Amino acid sequence: MASAAPAESFWTYRYTGFLNADTQQFDAGATWGGYFRGTDRNADGIIQKAELSEFRWNYTTAEIWSDREYCYMYNGCYLDQFSYDTRSGKLNFDFDAYIVDEHYSSSIDVVAGQAYQSKYSGSSSREIDTWHWTAQTRFEITPAPVPEPATVWMLGAGLGALGLAARRRRS
Repeated sequence: MASAAPAESFWTYRYTGFLNADTQQFDAGATWGGYFRGTDRNADGIIQKAELSEFRWNYTTAEIWSDREYCYMYNGCYLDQFSYDTRSGKLNFDFDAYIVDEHYSSSIDVVAGQAYQSKYSGSSSREIDTWHWTAQTRFEITPAPVPEPATVWMLGAGLGALGLAARRRRS
């Protein structure tokens, strides 16, 4: 009897609080994030790029096909690196996208944990915004990571030992 294929999962993530490279000021309200869909096909607890079907950063969505990425509303996008540890919640990715036409060009480049840069160039203006992660940058992901069963067992054993020690002190 063949086993059922693992189901695709959906995560949303958000980073809040970045250092503005232009002003050198920390902006606690600066928030960017997105979502991704994937299946842990090899059941190792880590979603790799090859196990993704879709990735989104801010307003840029990429469908992940076996040999390339397809972006909506952009000429090109590249998810150069991706991993998400479903036990620890550690998310790593390197993503960039660009669009060019006869009137303007725009691009984004983000390396999780390091920097996010957006560039825009039109007929009469040019803008580059760069934001850096800091120790104050907060990360949230839903659903929350699920720790290894051994970790949960050790937590339960530790709490049980504390309860037993407290009971002995009272008697």
